[in-house]
Amino acid sequence: MDKSILVVDDEPQILSALKRALRNQSYSVLFANDGNEALEILKQHEVALILSDYMMPGISGTELLTQAEKLQPQTIRIILSGHSDFQTVMQSIKQGIVHKFLAKPWSNEVLIEQINKALETGSYPEDKTENKQHKSPLLDKNKGVAFNKTFEMMLSDDDKIISIAPELAQLFEYEASEICGQDFSTLFTEKSYQQHQAYLLEQNGDQEKWQLPIKKRIGQTQQGAFLSLELTMTFMPGETVCSITPLQGLTPKGKGLDSILDSIQGPFLLVDKHGNIQKFNQKLIDLYGEFYTPEQGGSLKGFIDSCIDNGAFPNVEKDKEAWYKHFSLFDEKANEHLLKPDYWIKIKATRAPEGAKILLHFDVTQKRQMQLSLKNAVHEAKQAKQEKQDVIESVYKDIALPMKDKVLEPLEQLKSTELNDAQKDFLENAMESGSQILSNIDDITNSKK
Repeated sequence: MDKSILVVDDEPQILSALKRALRNQSYSVLFANDGNEALEILKQHEVALILSDYMMPGISGTELLTQAEKLQPQTIRIILSGHSDFQTVMQSIKQGIVHKFLAKPWSNEVLIEQINKALETGSYPEDKTENKQHKSPLLDKNKGVAFNKTFEMMLSDDDKIISIAPELAQLFEYEASEICGQDFSTLFTEKSYQQHQAYLLEQNGDQEKWQLPIKKRIGQTQQGAFLSLELTMTFMPGETVCSITPLQGLTPKGKGLDSILDSIQGPFLLVDKHGNIQKFNQKLIDLYGEFYTPEQGGSLKGFIDSCIDNGAFPNVEKDKEAWYKHFSLFDEKANEHLLKPDYWIKIKATRAPEGAKILLHFDVTQKRQMQLSLKNAVHEAKQAKQEKQDVIESVYKDIALPMKDKVLEPLEQLKSTELNDAQKDFLENAMESGSQILSNIDDITNSKK
């Protein structure tokens, strides 16, 4: 395949990951760190395909592809993005500027397949004619339902299903008439719906109309089978338009490992019973990329050791073997580790089929910072209390006792001497003032102890 493609991304770690993914292909690959560099390459080299990130500083992905269309109209143009401005990308697809949208994190196999098919056919004609995000639908022979095709349903303000496409209802093993009126949660696994609700709470829903970006979720049919799908929602006063794209056929309950992995929002590693890495996502690469990049089939221990050798986990104890064992424990409370200065992660291992395990990674830096702030506040409070106690003791020792021993007692002895009336008045006033001062000091020191 004597062709060239251009890959554009402003994040060095992602660009490196794409270089590794495409290094053994038959076509040559050019790389650019931003839109301006990409345009300079296009002025000097003819390319068959451009794969560009959407969110980049300066020139965005859609702006780059708009200018690329003018420079090289026959070039196939693909957006690769993990950001949520789906409407802008879709508008570019409708205008013919962008031919395809691929989401981050990506699967290397799917990415290569999409690029190869595009180079073989020379275009994505179905994206221009149907204005869909996905390629032409695949028909599920058992259900008669098209996968990779988007269906819509309407929801009420209280998340009740008002209407649903009959094909979509059939996929979930319902009649459209029987699913209408039921809760939206009926169509999802409990965990996946909880993830959906948690994400909604993070969003700004104060606007009259706003859109939830595309998210992968796990659906559940009436008979308990799992279904991998993509979900996006448009919220309007009084109703919500929900778009669902089934991604693959039904998976029997308990067998949907790939679907479960697809639904994980954060970084993860799938490790087999022998301790070898079987799968990971782009977020895992982003997390560890500055230290070392994992390899499919490589050992987990070798990967972690390489990360440590390159500066990760600076608090590793001298007994590295004991630390590593704790790092990937099963059936234990999730453990926390300092990955790099001022950045903490929590690792939790969960069981997977055939003795494998999934190592989930969570960012707990904010939690740790709050704990440290609380610890410092407690320490400062104790220190302030001790300082106050020291001041009180100093006042009593340095002022109260000398006042009593060296002022009031001598004045009391002076009363027995011969004094004139003026001297007696002066003495009485001095003793009264001194006694009052001493009494005030006693009140303060006794009440503050």
